[in-house]
Amino acid sequence: MRLKPMKCLPALALAFSYLQANYVLAEMDHGAQTHDMGQMQGGSAPPDARDPHAYSGGYTLTEGPYALPGPRQLTLADEHAFWAVLGDRIEYQKDSETTVYDLQAWYGTTYDRLVIKAGGDIADDTLEESSTDLLWGRALNGYFDTQVGIRLDQSSEGQNRQWLALGVQGLAPYWFELDITAYIGD
Repeated sequence: MRLKPMKCLPALALAFSYLQANYVLAEMDHGAQTHDMGQMQGGSAPPDARDPHAYSGGYTLTEGPYALPGPRQLTLADEHAFWAVLGDRIEYQKDSETTVYDLQAWYGTTYDRLVIKAGGDIADDTLEESSTDLLWGRALNGYFDTQVGIRLDQSSEGQNRQWLALGVQGLAPYWFELDITAYIGD
């Protein structure tokens, strides 16, 4: 396969600019960028250092004339409750009067969440089949949550079933969303 000269031109320009940038950075003098902080004191505070609470008059965040009534005023970001509703698939076909849905909703804090996952088919205003997961999610690390709970499968043509659900949900490297759940039932 032979490349056309005009298609190679942007690639050559990019390669040249990359090589030129490395050459320019290599010639720069970084000797003055020592970030010397020799004048800063290290170790413990000197004996004559002032008490950090000396100017508060003994007042704290919750006591004293400037304290606000009610609950604690300072709440950190991981203490707030958040919620979300995510729709992965919501379809309606007018010709056959069918609806297909795959939804997920959660409510909770950064570390603990109540998660509801629902998916199913509705045809002619009748629920054909559905699966609903009610899960408790707990943060495993910054990218993954562990989930434990129950699942209910409903079908118009068979019996309803209940399952114990154990899973992991999160964001893997390169933005792969993972949702792995094992179901245990009889």
